[in-house]
Amino acid sequence: MKKTSLLNNSAVWLGASISVAEIMSGAYLAGMGLRRGLAAIVIGHLIGGLLFYLYGRIGGETGRSSMDCVAFSFGSQGASLFAGMNVLQLTAWTAIMLYVSALALNAITAGMFPTWAWCLLIGLSVMAWVYAGGAEINRLNLLASTLLLILTFVMCQHVIQNGSGVTRALLRFPYLTFGSAVEVSLALPLSWIPLVADYTSKAERPHLNNVLSALIYTTGSGWMYTIGLLAALYCGSSNIIEILISTGIVRIPLLIVVLATMTTTFIEACSAGISAQTISKRYSVRFLALIVLIAATIVSVFFSLQEYDRFLLLIASVFSPMAAIVITDYFFLKKNRTGQSLDLETMLLWAVGFVLYHLFMSIGGVVGSTVPMLLIVGVIRFVTERVRGGS
Repeated sequence: MKKTSLLNNSAVWLGASISVAEIMSGAYLAGMGLRRGLAAIVIGHLIGGLLFYLYGRIGGETGRSSMDCVAFSFGSQGASLFAGMNVLQLTAWTAIMLYVSALALNAITAGMFPTWAWCLLIGLSVMAWVYAGGAEINRLNLLASTLLLILTFVMCQHVIQNGSGVTRALLRFPYLTFGSAVEVSLALPLSWIPLVADYTSKAERPHLNNVLSALIYTTGSGWMYTIGLLAALYCGSSNIIEILISTGIVRIPLLIVVLATMTTTFIEACSAGISAQTISKRYSVRFLALIVLIAATIVSVFFSLQEYDRFLLLIASVFSPMAAIVITDYFFLKKNRTGQSLDLETMLLWAVGFVLYHLFMSIGGVVGSTVPMLLIVGVIRFVTERVRGGS
């Protein structure tokens, strides 16, 4: 198998970090104000980046794909279960990108068609692209990422030159506790955990590749979050389209968003198809990607951005306890359950972690829910295995 170079992996994760999703997520932190919002971004990305690195390191040291790493703790059927969850996550991301692209086109055309009609049109266009084999996707994705990065610098300059805008009243933004803001910040790094080992396991210099991947993604994502926060505070809205319109150069930023979201939609649909093949290899990646796109297009018609923050927290609550168990098993217990079909005890511990996450969210806290949940689940796993080993 051909190994991927430092340059290739670095480019992948730089491109992943430069996304509309990161800007949207940063904008949702505007209710925290500038200082507390920036603090939440830093803390959330430090936690999320560390988990990203640790999980990627497992893939690099073992040569296992992300779902094979899950099987290390949960068994083969457990890995299939989380592959299914990843397919659902990617389907939801695909729907969100379709919806944002539709909003942008609706703004460009001054409401020529309703948003749901644009969702259907864009969805059908991407389906046709997938069916045709995705010609020029790598070049278009590079172009979209480059243009989006340039746009963030333009937005940053615009905010700095009109800095008084960041003093707008915070009451217009959704209220978030500091802990919730930290969770929103670390949700996107966590969302890549089901995929990161797919890249580090194929790297020619696994350790250095993984370190660079984690640093590049975490830094790039943190920058995009920061741009979203600053822009939202400047224009007085957390709506991505209103933020872009506030730059004063309406059509160009919106067209960049359309290109970026369409290429992201293509990649996410294909990634969902690859994950779905972990469950069953009966169908081709292209066929499964088309099924995902059909489902995502239907969801996008009924989607509302008001649910976006809840979706981010749901991602964190699903994948953070999974990561806690796999990391504990690999680094501390050296346990391997790959030969088992499904480890029910491990699934029960994951369910405990899921419940604990939401319980801590309701209580609130400075560092959010992920850190205390990780510590509790990790300690439970370590103690129970040591007691079992000792007996």
